[in-house]
Amino acid sequence: MRTSLLAWKIVRQCSPRKPPYCLISPENPMPLHRLLPSLLLVAAMHAVGATGIEDMRSNDAIHGLYEIRESAREFVARENGKAGNAWEVGEPNLKVLVPRCAVPLKARWDTIRWSSTGKGGEAVPHERRVISVVCTQAVKPSQKWDVHVPVVQRK
Repeated sequence: MRTSLLAWKIVRQCSPRKPPYCLISPENPMPLHRLLPSLLLVAAMHAVGATGIEDMRSNDAIHGLYEIRESAREFVARENGKAGNAWEVGEPNLKVLVPRCAVPLKARWDTIRWSSTGKGGEAVPHERRVISVVCTQAVKPSQKWDVHVPVVQRK
């Protein structure tokens, strides 16, 4: 009975203007709504660290996105040196999963084209430059694949 009276006293210490969710502690009845953003921030930082592209390396079955991005970076560094441009490589889509490549990767310029509908109902064409990292022969199954890596031009 004494414990329930103590808990009731602590819950009553929360102001009626604040949400009624309080951590029940005799020392510190902190409202839960003040603690929630901090907990979400910590959880988000942990999730981002666990799924970074540096963790996505090649193994026996799949070709890692890290190696694909590095191949695109090497290609862009050569192209920037030749033409004096300032292209910067982004990250490939983290949802991409491709089989391990049996031959060295090749990279080349490519363009993605699509259209959208404008305000008047007309088709509006769009295009974007990308680096296409190509595998001409995968280990198993024997197939070809390519992954588009986004690039942006630095000013």
